[in-house]
Amino acid sequence: MAKLSWGKPKVEFTAAINGAPAIGAVWTPFPEIRQDTAKLATTKGNKKEAPQEGGGIVDVRYELNKYLFELEIFVKKGDSKPIDDTDGLIASNYAVRLTPEDEACEGFILENCVVTVEESYAAADGKVWKYSFDAIKPASGNILKAYTANNLVITPSALYFSDDADATGKTLTAASTGDLTAASSSEDWATVTKAGKVATVKVTANEGATVRTAVITLTADGNTSYILVSQIPA
Repeated sequence: MAKLSWGKPKVEFTAAINGAPAIGAVWTPFPEIRQDTAKLATTKGNKKEAPQEGGGIVDVRYELNKYLFELEIFVKKGDSKPIDDTDGLIASNYAVRLTPEDEACEGFILENCVVTVEESYAAADGKVWKYSFDAIKPASGNILKAYTANNLVITPSALYFSDDADATGKTLTAASTGDLTAASSSEDWATVTKAGKVATVKVTANEGATVRTAVITLTADGNTSYILVSQIPA
């Protein structure tokens, strides 16, 4: 296991809806990234001083940092751009996250970015697409957030129901620092509510002839886990 978050990263993107990834968003990985091109650059916020007459500084304040994430990908035969553009401009905003080679190490996520793409060619590498993610204010929290893959532990890891309706429900508990920020179900017959670090799942009666399943999506601390719910038939 690595101590540092170096090595070959996995970089994924998804659409930003109202300043954040949608609940249950599907993240798409970038293909082969050109060596040493996946970089996060931080620009320190502008410094403002309040000088007094005759010299001396009364106060100093800084603006927020700015963040730019860039990477380059090789263009192989038959490839199409991961994110469509019009002469380099991309109309929609996107979120991007990076997972280090050792997934236990901390990466980062930018939840709301303006994205551009540049195309270049050199005989040594062939055609290359360079994507730039300029981070802007997200729906909530810091612009740059820590992200660790599969770091949200939920207990239990799955739920099982009999064929009867369960209006009381069964609970799922997140081993997180903060409260659950999102909870959703893939199916109408299984509903989920959240309170603090606990989610409650309720089901209607299964009057069919087969086992049915639903996926519960829970998010906390910027991480997401998926829990399978199964209900036997009548």
